[in-house]
Amino acid sequence: MSGGASAPTAADAAADSAVDAFAPADGGHGGTSGDDGGLHPDSEARMATALTLLRSHFGHSAFRPGQEAVLRILLTDAHGGSAVAIFPTSAGKSLCYQLPALVYPTGLTLVVSPLLALIKDQVDGLVAKGIPAANLDSTLDGPTVRDVYSRVRDGSLRLLFVAPERFKNDRFRQLLRSVSVELLAIDEAHCVSEWGQAFRPDYLRLARAAVEVGAVRRLALTATATDAVAADIAKRFHVRPTAVLRTPFRRANLTTLVTTVPRRPPLPPGRAAPAVDDHRVNVLAVRLRSQAPGRTIVYVTLQKGVAALAAALGQTLGPSGGMSIRAYHAGLPADERTEVQEWFSGADPSDAPAPARVIVCTIAFGMGVDVCDIRYVYHFNAPKSLENYVQEIGRAGRDGKPSTAEMLLCTDDVPMLEGFAYGSTPSAAAVRALVAAVFPPGVEPGATVDLSLYDTCVELDTKDTAVNQLLASMDLNGGYVREGTPFFDEVTLVHPPAGAPNVRLSSADTALLATATIKRTNTYLNVTKATEATAFTVDEVHRRVNALVAAGAYASTTVRKVRSRFRIIRVPDDPDALARRLHAGAVEREQREIARCADVMAFAAAKTCMTAALARRFGSTAEAAAVAAMPGGCGHCGVCLERSRQAGPGGGDGATVDAAPSTPLVVSTQPSAADVDERRWALVTADAVGVPRDDPSLLARFACGISSPRLMRLRLSRHRLFGVLSDTDYRAVLAAAEAFCGGGCGVDGDG
Repeated sequence: MSGGASAPTAADAAADSAVDAFAPADGGHGGTSGDDGGLHPDSEARMATALTLLRSHFGHSAFRPGQEAVLRILLTDAHGGSAVAIFPTSAGKSLCYQLPALVYPTGLTLVVSPLLALIKDQVDGLVAKGIPAANLDSTLDGPTVRDVYSRVRDGSLRLLFVAPERFKNDRFRQLLRSVSVELLAIDEAHCVSEWGQAFRPDYLRLARAAVEVGAVRRLALTATATDAVAADIAKRFHVRPTAVLRTPFRRANLTTLVTTVPRRPPLPPGRAAPAVDDHRVNVLAVRLRSQAPGRTIVYVTLQKGVAALAAALGQTLGPSGGMSIRAYHAGLPADERTEVQEWFSGADPSDAPAPARVIVCTIAFGMGVDVCDIRYVYHFNAPKSLENYVQEIGRAGRDGKPSTAEMLLCTDDVPMLEGFAYGSTPSAAAVRALVAAVFPPGVEPGATVDLSLYDTCVELDTKDTAVNQLLASMDLNGGYVREGTPFFDEVTLVHPPAGAPNVRLSSADTALLATATIKRTNTYLNVTKATEATAFTVDEVHRRVNALVAAGAYASTTVRKVRSRFRIIRVPDDPDALARRLHAGAVEREQREIARCADVMAFAAAKTCMTAALARRFGSTAEAAAVAAMPGGCGHCGVCLERSRQAGPGGGDGATVDAAPSTPLVVSTQPSAADVDERRWALVTADAVGVPRDDPSLLARFACGISSPRLMRLRLSRHRLFGVLSDTDYRAVLAAAEAFCGGGCGVDGDG
């Protein structure tokens, strides 16, 4: 839950004296004056009510920087009534939609967030305060969903939280069109633009949904947005430039450091790169030994690296180190992930010393974790992008106390990071196959096509994010399709207990169940087969199944195998030309990901103030200039601290520092199969390993440790040789795979 005001430090005051505490991102002036035809007649009364509610419901005496300016737009309809708020992590974004929901006399405030755990925490906290709030997600049972719908219709529910995928549901969109959506709040709004390509393609449809449901006001919230991304968000949600607002980016309590770690010595022929390097483990172990106690996050790129590093730190530090070290990644069982997360976030007695808990994890940990006293964040591997970096280090020191973020920079990470981008791009053949699946022969506008996203991803060996992006492009960038409500294709009906009264079945029910497979305790119904054998639509099948359960004919149901539905709006005149355009877009996204990797390495190796560099990218121009002009630099990044140490008393201008030279980045401009270690390649291609020979991309992904749907189905991502060439340029490995497979295997044979 967001907090209120906190006392600024002296360093904060120094930076704030040089820039406005809250400035429009276009460099204009905040406030309610500007290009408005008129403010809401109850403007001041609404603002007074918001302040009263802040104190009575949330226990804060004053607004945090930026909150009041955002609320003034939303409550007084200044600058058009909609806003983009770019606040650092833990700056109090949630109050910017929670308070308006209580101030508006009627109507619904709808909050869209991808973070289900955070949604649940917020709803529980609001309900505990007596605020009518609820969420809709796939974990809820039928009666609970119906109750939420009823409360939305009768106006008793003020705040509703959903994931972006909820807008695929036709019934949900109809519900929203039947009520007044006073405010649509979009959390993690950068997904609409920059991260939408690989994070949540469904975010790309939210701007259209805002118009369709008649949202009176829009509020887009994010912690990271460049000027270009902020402008894109504002354009998509029809927010005026004067209502794009930023708080100062700089956090003086957070020390940011980069330590250059030497590259691994050349490996003997045939020797695989270890999951973690001993010399980098030793650097991290020294840091952990010397630091004061405090919760610590160590980010690692690969799951196998997480397990290896947690074990290595346990051995290096030993039980006498006084630290508790746990591993966390998406491959662990759900109950174990929950237990580790609760262990890390658990409260301690007020008189207990600071906990020395170290979680070694992938980026699967952190989003939605509400822990304010994380003291240290380490990047054992370089992050994929500066956006990731800012999000991840932003989890340290949310309580305002001194904290440290350190990156262990080693260019051995580059092939692995670039490999993720190269290996996640669908082949031209895969894109053609997807277009053919969406537009089968003879399909006409108005028809409905459904497909299993899971099966499609496996058949094309393409990750779901890439397939979703391609489907979204067919929808939003060409108007070829419109995605409808997904449905579960397999339904298990659990028979009632012995002695339960018999339920008389209608002839229609009998016809439906005649398509099912009946066993002793369950009846199994395939929805697609049922629609083909009867005159029922998909929706009618599910309605009849629900009615049978409600009548007592069955005790309950379980469902599986989601299928996505698409209404054909227009059929492409040239499907191959459409596929070429879609593939070109995928390659462009790949190159942007490669460029982001390069940005990280350039940022980490630079000799100028790190805080100023990040402020130039994610803050306002004025703030970046003010930080760069500060005597002695920002005072809390590694470059400025080293400059101060070298200069001694009196200091200097803080602009640059003669730091130790960084490890040079060696990138082959024309990688080839000759760059691949022959002995390790022989291991990968041995018959005993069992990697299919029909797709060179599959073989390259296996060798480089890049998981894919087909590798997962074949359980090859668990093989001991998975990733044995992760230190090699993916393009070189792919060239070797193409030569090994005879050139041009795969779906159609091209990349």
